[in-house]
Amino acid sequence: MSTPHVDVVPLRPAVKSDSPTTVDVLIAVTPPEDTKSGRPPMNIGLVLDRSGSMSEAKKMTFAREAAVFLAQQLRKTDRFSFTIFDEQIETLVPSRPVETSSAIIALINAVQPRGSTDLFAGWTEGGKQVRENKIANGMNRVLLLSDGQANHGETNPDVMAGAAKALSQAGVSTTTMGVGDSYNEDLLEKIAEHGDGNYYYISSPVQLMDIFQSELKELVGIAGTDVKLRVLPAEGATGLDVLNDFLKNADGTCQLPNLIGGMTTNVVVRLTLPARSGEVEVAKFILSWTDPKQPGRLTKEVSLRLPAVSTDAYMKLAEDVTVADQVAVLQIARLKREAMAHMDQGNLTATAGSVRDMDALLCAMPAASMARPQQAEDLEEIKKLLAEGDHGRFRKTAGSQSHGSRRSKPS
Repeated sequence: MSTPHVDVVPLRPAVKSDSPTTVDVLIAVTPPEDTKSGRPPMNIGLVLDRSGSMSEAKKMTFAREAAVFLAQQLRKTDRFSFTIFDEQIETLVPSRPVETSSAIIALINAVQPRGSTDLFAGWTEGGKQVRENKIANGMNRVLLLSDGQANHGETNPDVMAGAAKALSQAGVSTTTMGVGDSYNEDLLEKIAEHGDGNYYYISSPVQLMDIFQSELKELVGIAGTDVKLRVLPAEGATGLDVLNDFLKNADGTCQLPNLIGGMTTNVVVRLTLPARSGEVEVAKFILSWTDPKQPGRLTKEVSLRLPAVSTDAYMKLAEDVTVADQVAVLQIARLKREAMAHMDQGNLTATAGSVRDMDALLCAMPAASMARPQQAEDLEEIKKLLAEGDHGRFRKTAGSQSHGSRRSKPS
């Protein structure tokens, strides 16, 4: 049995003995790549928006091509279902083993856009197809693709998020894909986060093929699902803050993204310790997850202990560049959410102020920073959209970038 490697690295390798210390800690979780056993079987439910707006900018054309690509990648050991929705719901392919993809492809290619958007009912039916045919020790996921607002049937985001959480707890995750500039990004991101899946903003339908490839690559490499992190600060510690802003579970744990073999999930925790002497325990970190290839929950516990030194000695200690990078990345991600909130309030002055704060954080990152080039590119993109007055795309792009940073995924 292979377990994830967990590195716990503080920003500075000590705490202060004569005054309180704010400690930033990076928890880097990296599962090993499984190069020996074959990939687990997959049970995919594709749910496709066929509302009238999908006729714009060849969205349906590209969606069909991506769906055909998906069907062609599946094996005879996999299951597949295909549900389409406008204000009516149709399951063109009930969940079944993929004996041959030709019949599935013919049904996909026949789909044409029409009608309005009953997103919840379409997703619910797709989830039912996967859940009722769930593969034990396999990957069970709904892929929901939409370009519009949920304007028919159930439209309450909290109800939808709760249903996604319940489906996830039943062993079926949900990935959402928003195409174009008219869909509700808050809703689709919320469904994905509660559904233990991924959220993608697809600014051009040309990107769909790459997104489907990325999703399949991740599904093949999943080493852990329902991943939770419990942080137990040392006695007397205050101000515990997980900078990633992960969802909090009822038991106080943070809900982390799925573990992918060979890929690192970075979590940054900040807390304040009172003045201490000697060797100091900072916190314990308990990771728990489910391995798709075996039953039961697995756990791993690591702790961080640091020496206490004087403030003068502490300030002379070098900061760990990787930790400093991750702190900056997550602070910029928070500022992007802040900018979105200001824009929602119609306060463009405050929005621009948040962008300037992002610039300041970026400039403070070392020139040799590994994270700085991508952060700079992302920031230029949203600054350009703000300058052009394209507020819709600014919001979607900033939200997508923030989502990726918080979950250690490329934007």
